[in-house]
Amino acid sequence: MSSIEKAMAQKKTSVPSFALEPPSPLNHQPTHVKKHNLHHSDNPTEAFIGERIDLNLDILEQRGFITPKNPKSRIAEEYRLIKRPILKTIFKNEQFDDSPNNLLMVTSALQGEGKTFTAVNLAISIAMEYNHEVLLIDADTIKPETSKIFGIQKKHGLMEILQGTAYESDVILNTNIPSLYVIGSGENHPFATELLASQQMLGFITNIAKKHPHWVIIFDTPPLLMTTQSSVLAHFMSQIIFVISAGNTLQTAAKEAVAMLDQTEQVVWAVMNKSQQSMGSSYSYGYGYGENNSN
Repeated sequence: MSSIEKAMAQKKTSVPSFALEPPSPLNHQPTHVKKHNLHHSDNPTEAFIGERIDLNLDILEQRGFITPKNPKSRIAEEYRLIKRPILKTIFKNEQFDDSPNNLLMVTSALQGEGKTFTAVNLAISIAMEYNHEVLLIDADTIKPETSKIFGIQKKHGLMEILQGTAYESDVILNTNIPSLYVIGSGENHPFATELLASQQMLGFITNIAKKHPHWVIIFDTPPLLMTTQSSVLAHFMSQIIFVISAGNTLQTAAKEAVAMLDQTEQVVWAVMNKSQQSMGSSYSYGYGYGENNSN
């Protein structure tokens, strides 16, 4: 057992890792259409009030992302393996208690390890499920790659909600991928960490998670070793997806990042990105290590 595996086992988490292909940059600005006004409805598909952003699915697919146009692609099959235990953990109980089960965060030790690639693909993959709605939130105010991928303007986003200068209806964006919605990071703020740790943040995520318990809410967060923002957000989450770049992530960095999660009680999953391991001639494969003692 490697030192990374030992560190994850000491955290007492479920840690399957999955081999994924690295993404290419996505330089695409989607088209914004006129804001539509909808009254609140118990139907999740009608509950969103905001602009629609139309993504070029061909460009997404060319850059290695999952799209509904090709549900049997290699990457789509890989994320079916990744999402299944995550969804099982979320919906294992029919009723949620005071701690919502549907809050996830995706992070890594350092930059360039594929956390945003993982967050976006996981969100799209879950949105392609028969009966799940997904809200993807860009909580990386330092390097908001999710916002860039979706072409979201900085003036409206998570930071504005936390400052009280925007409503949810201003920042929750509908997309042309069915059941997938997104919130951008907004303008960076000198006290972003304090805002993310604030009662406003707790109130926002608790309210939206409990109001819509069948949504899966995914946060793309900064690398753990680059800022304290992710370790702050980890306390609000039910599951944490920790991305490791095969051949690039140093064991010392991974161990240090995992240690920052020692004070949390969440289930932590590890996803191995950019691995060259393969299953047969076409597919990459995942394997698990450690035991699930978190439940």
